[in-house]
Amino acid sequence: MKNIEIDENTISHHAICDLHGIKNIDKFDDVEEIGKILQIAAKKAKMVICGEVYKKFEPIGITYALLLSTSHFVVHIWPEKQFMHLDIFVCAGEGNVKTAVEYMCKKLNPNMNTSKITYLDRSIF
Repeated sequence: MKNIEIDENTISHHAICDLHGIKNIDKFDDVEEIGKILQIAAKKAKMVICGEVYKKFEPIGITYALLLSTSHFVVHIWPEKQFMHLDIFVCAGEGNVKTAVEYMCKKLNPNMNTSKITYLDRSIF
């Protein structure tokens, strides 16, 4: 994956990922573990974390959100389906969404044949 090219019309970048076939996803049904992974991904992508919140579902599942200085980094995890939805939105200049997605994929090792990763440059023009 190559870096996002920022042009004068781009005000933000968005990554929307449906990550399927995560074989070891049970270990990611741990709030502390997923929080650490998200924080590392955000820091590697040069994003500024301002806060975090999560919801642990019973018996399994997590929604975890990082509030970034100008945006958000959110995951929704369905361990029973070996699935994670990842949503990262940053304003231009804050960080690199592709770097964060690459790190998450490296840690999670989803089936890339069935997963879908979409990158959007968002602009006002």
